[in-house]
Amino acid sequence: MAEKASTLLARFLEREPQASLEVEHLISKVVHFDGYFIPASERRDVIQEALLGVWREAARPGFRVRQGFQAFVRSIAYRRCVDWMRRHPRQDDALSSDPIDCGRPDEVVMTREREEMKKRVLSKLTHSHRELIRMRVEMDLGYREIARFQGRSEDAVRRQWCDCLKEAGDIRRRLDGGRPGGEGNER
Repeated sequence: MAEKASTLLARFLEREPQASLEVEHLISKVVHFDGYFIPASERRDVIQEALLGVWREAARPGFRVRQGFQAFVRSIAYRRCVDWMRRHPRQDDALSSDPIDCGRPDEVVMTREREEMKKRVLSKLTHSHRELIRMRVEMDLGYREIARFQGRSEDAVRRQWCDCLKEAGDIRRRLDGGRPGGEGNER
């Protein structure tokens, strides 16, 4: 594995197009993580910033990696994502502290709790399931379109969707202390 990473570094420094694509793919996987809340329209810029950062560091005379080149690439990508988050504070956090008349206080609290639970569940899903949810919900793609995009059968995508929903339900129950039905239960 270390040999493969060092050859990727060498190929990247030699400006081999395939190596650049591999590095970009590693960065892209980090940038597309939903926990950073980077909108799709800005992800390309963050990826480019990270690529430039990798190039600047790796091209320095005497550059050496400690944990492997792929880990180094991911660490640069994480840093660029955090930089983006610092430049773009989340709007919903700022708005949620405002005393806005959104209805009954108990409804406001329950809505916020549901939204927070959704975020927590999504953050714990496997990457492939988060990506599937992104395609189905955010991009509003049907099973057939997703299957075509991923080069899989429609049935395989449907089975993955069922697995995704099951995993989300299991995570929700764990986060909710194992209570069946979770929120909304009378106590």
